[in-house]
Amino acid sequence: MVADLPMKKCTCMKKQTHPADSLWSWLVLLCAFLSHVIITGSIASFGVFFPALLAEFKQDKAITGTNGTSWIAIASLSFHALLMFSNAWHLG
Repeated sequence: MVADLPMKKCTCMKKQTHPADSLWSWLVLLCAFLSHVIITGSIASFGVFFPALLAEFKQDKAITGTNGTSWIAIASLSFHALLMFSNAWHLG
């Protein structure tokens, strides 16, 4: 039976040397949240500035709209680049 098998002590777990929820971790969480809100808000508010950009640069909607879509592409690609760096430096 399974209950009759000898139990081995697990030694693979490392002891945690710092508190899980220190002030530093809450500060990092706050900064991550604020940067997410600012970046998402600036991308989402592009439609407010779109008519003014059309009038200022006198281009068609397709060319003027590439500015707003490039923000989304830069945000998406920078996330993947930062993820590769964090994996390379063992930060995560």
